[in-house]
Amino acid sequence: MVPHSILDKCTKQEKAEVLEWWRVTSEAMNRERVRSQVTKLPVIFKDLAELRNHAYALKHAVSKAVRRKLRQQKNQEAISEHFLDRKL
Repeated sequence: MVPHSILDKCTKQEKAEVLEWWRVTSEAMNRERVRSQVTKLPVIFKDLAELRNHAYALKHAVSKAVRRKLRQQKNQEAISEHFLDRKL
């Protein structure tokens, strides 16, 4: 808002002009702020999409490693049981 110390020195007409200028300027600044935020949204969503893709890739890699490890353990157990059965 325009300081009263400035408005007190103005005539009625000047006050009206200053207040109108302030209103128009404030609206323009708000529009620019909103425009700036809106133009940044696609970049934010793109970054989120890339992050999600990386998360899925990590999840897939971990799942694959866990499945491989479980498969190796089962194979090792099967081999161990086979040799135990042959010895008995």
